[in-house]
Amino acid sequence: MDNFYRQLNHWLYPSYYAVLDDKRPDSTGIMPMKIASNLLATVMAVSALAATGAGLAQPIGHRSATLSTEINEFLLGMTLDEASKLARLTAIPGGDQVEAQKAGFSYNFGVTPRGRIYRIKSTQQLGRFATDASFLATLQSKLTSKYGKPTSVSGDSFEWSLIEPVTHLTGQRLPFKTMWMAAYLGYDDAGQTLEMTILDFRILWTDQAAVNRTPRQQAEQRIRF
Repeated sequence: MDNFYRQLNHWLYPSYYAVLDDKRPDSTGIMPMKIASNLLATVMAVSALAATGAGLAQPIGHRSATLSTEINEFLLGMTLDEASKLARLTAIPGGDQVEAQKAGFSYNFGVTPRGRIYRIKSTQQLGRFATDASFLATLQSKLTSKYGKPTSVSGDSFEWSLIEPVTHLTGQRLPFKTMWMAAYLGYDDAGQTLEMTILDFRILWTDQAAVNRTPRQQAEQRIRF
């Protein structure tokens, strides 16, 4: 999957990868900010075009692991153009992630080759306190009210999952967790945090297939024996 996704980015962002191939990350592993900025601008331009098909905000006709597919105002399937109207986005070197800060939340978004969000990760600062049964009951009640009953609960960890049959390249049709969400308590220097991630592989796969369609057809036409 990683090699395939990198190749798709080569097709979609040739100018970025031309620079990247000539100038590798320095010892810190950080790409020049200019490259990251140019990449974000390119992705947002693509996502602005994708936004014209209003139905892109959520996978139509798809089953969902949760009642809601958003964290705060950020929605799975949302384009970067739409997300940029809610918060300032910062590109992460590599081409498939952006970050944002808003109202005490930190966000990390997984982005498809067409500039749509297929993964949302959020971190919320909760302060310093001792977790007890009352807090966990409140947390579970609020999560269930918005996202539905969790598939599994273990202490301060909650998970929602959707498993569907997926056909692999080998032709085998096997069960796969196509969508999931997790919420759990974390900790940093400021105290406890609420960590949440929601992900839908189907959004990623749809856009990967769309970007791959034309070059794949061109490759098929070039086949000679």
